[in-house]
Amino acid sequence: METRRTTQKDAAYPLEAVAGYTDYGYHGISGFVDHDTAYPDSLEDYECGTRTYDTAGGYNHAGVDFFLWPLTWNNMDAGVVQIVAGAAGTIINKHDGEFDRSCSSNSNPWNAVYVQHADGSIAWYGHMKKDSVTAKSVGSSVAQGEVLGLVGSSGNSSGPHLHFELYDSGSNLVDPYSGACNVITSWWASQRPYYDSAINKLSTGSATPTISLCDGPEEPMIKTVFAPGETIYLTAYYRDQLSGQSSTYTVHRPDDSVFSAWNHSSPEPYYAASYWYWSIALPTDAPKGTWLFEIVYEGDTYEQSFEVQVARVPVLGPQALLVLCTAMLAVGLWHTRSAARRW
Repeated sequence: METRRTTQKDAAYPLEAVAGYTDYGYHGISGFVDHDTAYPDSLEDYECGTRTYDTAGGYNHAGVDFFLWPLTWNNMDAGVVQIVAGAAGTIINKHDGEFDRSCSSNSNPWNAVYVQHADGSIAWYGHMKKDSVTAKSVGSSVAQGEVLGLVGSSGNSSGPHLHFELYDSGSNLVDPYSGACNVITSWWASQRPYYDSAINKLSTGSATPTISLCDGPEEPMIKTVFAPGETIYLTAYYRDQLSGQSSTYTVHRPDDSVFSAWNHSSPEPYYAASYWYWSIALPTDAPKGTWLFEIVYEGDTYEQSFEVQVARVPVLGPQALLVLCTAMLAVGLWHTRSAARRW
């Protein structure tokens, strides 16, 4: 998010992708702070909705959960999403070395960093990946946007995510979002919308993707080069997808003419994370070159290119020819006609 100043009440977003990350997005939000102190199943987030949780044991969710999406476990393993300081401050505590592949409720300790800001407020950054916590010692200063660690699934966690929790100088829990049920000045430099609807990734592939709910790995089945006559699987990964939001899908030939087009809307009222895939068969006379898979969604255009090429017959070098000829002799496939040898 764009920042106006570097105070605790102008916090930058606490996640960023590493350099070279090429997908459109990398996360979603699975839960905000629960403002309803009753429990269980008595929920109220900052906009008076129910995008939060509590437990029968009396815990009301006290932070914001930013989960990795898509390819959750693969991206955790690759370390492509960094946790960064929302505001400048001083490290007052940190912990590392704990198991980081939790998939359900447990009592395991987490890997985390705690940063105190100039006004005395404190931010918690939890569930970090093992051995990723900043090497800076307790008492060291950190700048706004400085990397504190990587997203993981340590502690009481159901999957890779950042739990961001905030307290003011009086140790009172703070929900940094401003809304109808939390009438404050937002602590974010530029608060994102309650439903931050977008497409995080497009892909073309050889089959439907495999998504893992626990521990990975995941297989996106990505493929970007196809031959005429092949079937292509087109996949779109959404965050905060709502019913009534229409997506226009188009597949363009190399000359930009339309090969296929259709519209799609989710039948469900709301998905924090969703993915949809379609298959199309290329004709045997499909033109060669760069094709384009395109989606227009909520006023934004998302694109993924792929190539259609004729399968090439490999050119064999002398050594490969020798091996091939030897194999053919072994199975009796060598024929002689006059002085010419053929196969």
